[in-house]
Amino acid sequence: MAYKNIEYNKIEGKSIVYYGLIILFGLFIVTGVFEFFKTLQTGQVDLGVSDRVPWGMPIVMIEFLKGISAGLLLFSTLGYVFGKNEYRSISRIAAFLAIVVLIGAMAMILGELGKPLRFINVFIYGPAYLNSVFALNSFLYSGFIVVAIAYLWSILGERTQLARYLGTACIVLSVAVIAAGGSIFGFMIGRELWYSPFLPVLFITGALVSGVSMLILILIATTKLESKPIDEKIITGFGKYLLSFLLILAFFALIEAFTRMYGNEGGGEGLKFFLTGPYSSVFWVVYVLLGIAIPIGILLSGAGKKLYGVVAASFLAMIGILAEKYTLIITGQDLVQQQVAGRAIMGFEGMPAVYSVSAAELSIILGVIGGIGILYLVGLRMFKLLPSRT
Repeated sequence: MAYKNIEYNKIEGKSIVYYGLIILFGLFIVTGVFEFFKTLQTGQVDLGVSDRVPWGMPIVMIEFLKGISAGLLLFSTLGYVFGKNEYRSISRIAAFLAIVVLIGAMAMILGELGKPLRFINVFIYGPAYLNSVFALNSFLYSGFIVVAIAYLWSILGERTQLARYLGTACIVLSVAVIAAGGSIFGFMIGRELWYSPFLPVLFITGALVSGVSMLILILIATTKLESKPIDEKIITGFGKYLLSFLLILAFFALIEAFTRMYGNEGGGEGLKFFLTGPYSSVFWVVYVLLGIAIPIGILLSGAGKKLYGVVAASFLAMIGILAEKYTLIITGQDLVQQQVAGRAIMGFEGMPAVYSVSAAELSIILGVIGGIGILYLVGLRMFKLLPSRT
């Protein structure tokens, strides 16, 4: 399909399924908002976090959503920056979804904070503390959203030359946002399972995997919602990208494991805890098997050339990346923290800390998912995002 002849449309949004999704996502938002205000009144007592494990499932979801957002924005530039004109038809929907998902990630941060209004201090005092990765991330997020909105505006107006320049800026910011997110963990020398200069690379690769997977699933779901035909070549083409990134991810994950095994003092005790500890089943079964091995097998087989095969691989890969974030962030806190050489900050009676996801955290997560869903559905009615034939 020649990109010059593409016509874009808004959706009517009058179907029972559309209104049903609006109601469902609305209920999610009500649940999340209720728990948010309850947390403001009672503190984080209902959350699964503690002084030893201060970052729980909402932090996992923040990193997961940030990766998806950056990956989506990267793929939206295929047509305008890299000259892959066969993918221009999805640039609008990918860019819009990237913005909405990152807004959701930022809302998750506010929902997880004990005193959310204090986030403004980062912008007031942040410039004096840009040696802090946290402060740097705040400015990167803001820049990401501003440039992404400008990029979306340029492609909505078919301002091709401007879209190329802004798309290039989006690529730089997407990589920077994910690398900075990985640096939050990778630069923590006191956490054996986090401290690694290789972690930002793993985060970038994971963002590419989750971004293309989300794009495939959303394209399929949206076209089904509107009963539109879909060009299977686009989906199977994205399946090839997904296969490549999964292979790269598997290689990087293996290198990271060997680095931790042979590069740390103590003969890789932290890695042993990671691979055989209380969360090892999530790592081996959900991440390695379901999230990497099976999707690679599907995409290498004949099913990888079919729509159903690519969709199945994308769904499993998404679950795998979420599991990877969970095992990294939670296990990294559960392991005994190294304070200085030869000493450690121990948990109760010298044991590793324990964390379990609470209903309150799940409610906050559902609220954010509901917000993302409604913003996306409303956006489909407000803006011409979908081509007449996807």
